[in-house]
Amino acid sequence: MHRHYAALIAALVLGGCATPSQDLVVLLPDKEGKVGTVVVQGQKGKTVLNTAYASARTTSEGGVQRGTASQSEVKDVFGSALAAQPPRPISLPSISRAAATNLPSNRNRK
Repeated sequence: MHRHYAALIAALVLGGCATPSQDLVVLLPDKEGKVGTVVVQGQKGKTVLNTAYASARTTSEGGVQRGTASQSEVKDVFGSALAAQPPRPISLPSISRAAATNLPSNRNRK
């Protein structure tokens, strides 16, 4: 997966159920504001989410209603889940052995 894909928070249980459940899917942007794409499909419809805070709610009839969630709604609904996430990993640039030997701190170690 690309690192630019947005964090997706979903409690989605679709298909295979005798009675469709009512679920909410919200597409969240990453820290640079970029998002990926998610398709939410119910028994009687589907929708594509590809913008920040785009949302889809499944209906008891098996349909999917598209909308937009506000930041405050995301905080209210998913705040505890977002707070429980581990810290984001950090990326450090890799450096070759040849380049490392030319660093000022390593020049006298040759």
